[in-house]
Amino acid sequence: MDSRIGLDYIVENRDYIAKLGSALDTQNATVKKQVFELLSALCAYSPDGYARAIETLEFYKNLKKERYRFKIVINELEQSTAAATPPVDYLATLLAFINCVIISEPKLQERIRIRNEFIAVFDFIDLIDVPADPLTAPLIATALDHMPYATHGKCPDGVG
Repeated sequence: MDSRIGLDYIVENRDYIAKLGSALDTQNATVKKQVFELLSALCAYSPDGYARAIETLEFYKNLKKERYRFKIVINELEQSTAAATPPVDYLATLLAFINCVIISEPKLQERIRIRNEFIAVFDFIDLIDVPADPLTAPLIATALDHMPYATHGKCPDGVG
């Protein structure tokens, strides 16, 4: 099936917000990874797709009675970076999603606000200790380049 047809279908059918949001409520990392990949695609696809991705996070936030819409992403990052063997492919998916959310927002002030939402609840400097591979190294570098270290009082060697 053509991916544009599938993305159009999700954008046009708001009931997929609940389906995608509910799919995030699982312990199955593969399912969550696929949902985050789909949400990334929606963000990049169109402004309406971006809106559906954000609405999905809002749905999940309300479903789980969370305070922050990005809490699921932060929880997944924290659990993944704390693992004895971090799942680098899943980390790459989460970081790609964060980048898609930030860069797909057309308004500069809103992009800054979203970035600050992530900074407020996750210490991106923890990603320095994650073993990098060719897939995750550029994503981790990009995430760290856009996150001011001074907000958390830590700085990697040779930076800042």
